[in-house]
Amino acid sequence: MWTLITALAFAAPEPMVVPAGLYTFGQREVYLHGFSIEALHGPEQRCNTEPLSHPTRDEWLAAAQQPAFIHSGKWEQLDAPSSDMCDELMGVVEAEGVGGWIWFAGWAGHLGESQVMEGKDDPKTGIIRIHANPWHFWGEESKPAPRAERCVVHREPVSPEPKYVDASSLNMRAGRSTDFGIVHKAWAGAAVTPLHTDGDWVFIEAPRRQWDDSGTEPEWHTCTMRGWVMHKFLADAKPEAKPYVLEAEAALAAGKLKGSLAPIERAAALHAENIVLREGLADAYEAVKSEHAESVRSQATALRKKYPTKAWSIEEEGLQLATWCKDKPDDEEVWTKLGPSTMDGCALPWAEAGGVYTKDARGWVDLDQSDLGSQCGDDPIRAIDKAARVKPETLHIRVAGVDQEATRAIHVRVRDVLGEHMDGEYNHTGFGPWRTVLLQDGIGKDGVVTSAPMADVLGKTDRAVQVHVEIYGTDGEQIDTVVRELDILWPVSC
Repeated sequence: MWTLITALAFAAPEPMVVPAGLYTFGQREVYLHGFSIEALHGPEQRCNTEPLSHPTRDEWLAAAQQPAFIHSGKWEQLDAPSSDMCDELMGVVEAEGVGGWIWFAGWAGHLGESQVMEGKDDPKTGIIRIHANPWHFWGEESKPAPRAERCVVHREPVSPEPKYVDASSLNMRAGRSTDFGIVHKAWAGAAVTPLHTDGDWVFIEAPRRQWDDSGTEPEWHTCTMRGWVMHKFLADAKPEAKPYVLEAEAALAAGKLKGSLAPIERAAALHAENIVLREGLADAYEAVKSEHAESVRSQATALRKKYPTKAWSIEEEGLQLATWCKDKPDDEEVWTKLGPSTMDGCALPWAEAGGVYTKDARGWVDLDQSDLGSQCGDDPIRAIDKAARVKPETLHIRVAGVDQEATRAIHVRVRDVLGEHMDGEYNHTGFGPWRTVLLQDGIGKDGVVTSAPMADVLGKTDRAVQVHVEIYGTDGEQIDTVVRELDILWPVSC
């Protein structure tokens, strides 16, 4: 009889169902989807096996509010918050071999080397964490004890449609009022996940990107944050970056550096890996004496050091250019025949000489009609081809494919070469402001053939333009950035 009573007393009850809804934890309001969690704790090393998982901090706190919840008197391990990845420092990982934190909830006798995050001495709200270094290397006495695990056994499936931030930046708050503190800023164009709508407020999950230059290789860390935002600042479609870039360039051309801040901030948020946009954002922040100026300048400097601008070469395969194509420019085969003198496929009449305005350039496009004889020959059959090359309408741009899965973008901007004709020579005096003629993302593994009107490229110049091409990864992917410059002379000697 005693054995039966003992077995019944210690039999694990059914998992406890925690309903979906709004929960208040101290100064925070959160929305949780419904889930089921074990009512009693169990031994360690169980919750990382499918279908079990550790509860999040908020899930554990919500469960602890339920009448059926039985407190264990032990430290119960939690899933590390999604924001932890953004707080890791690679300098620490390189020095110590480990990084990150191990989180626990509840309250027990031995605290060890842990930090109390909230709810000191309270078994219903106690939250602590211990860094991975003492956890792995300092021995059992440094760890909180005794310990247990209580696993989530089921979560309600959800699949909300994404929304996009339609503002320069959007404050995510701890509650449904501007009186609550800011937990994160979601930047322009960020894809966010709406989890619950309550009147004018939406509880969302948004990406966070944190620059880390503590290690030998500066990099971005990516994680997620949760908080409340105003519904009116969310859009169904992702905004385009190009209008913001053009607005910023117009402000800069007018000498209004401060006026470029809002649009360049939005554009840089939409294209975080774009070097020139990050440099422009640093300039704008410095102009308004923003507290972000130093960190953004550090990011821009690190990117420029890693991916310096180089002169474009006609032999380059990753980026190919043409102002004329005999066949369809999106046909792969026509680009394999690209050369400085061929009439097949896509071709540019490249003048083989040192660059005039771009350092170390090995060629430039020379569209002077008087030079076409040496480029195309005198065959009358090719007269139509020659005429087409005299007045090209389009700059065709081919971005080659890569070996890995990738999402990339290309940014093409130009500036006029300034100067004056004196005594039969052209005296260069500088450059005009940059203007974007192409900003296109969504370039995948297979590459793309795209274009820009030559009228946009050349503008009103009577001499030459300098072209800057940047190809870079988006969405935080580690894709080698390509930054190239070239000169287009139009015409050279007329």
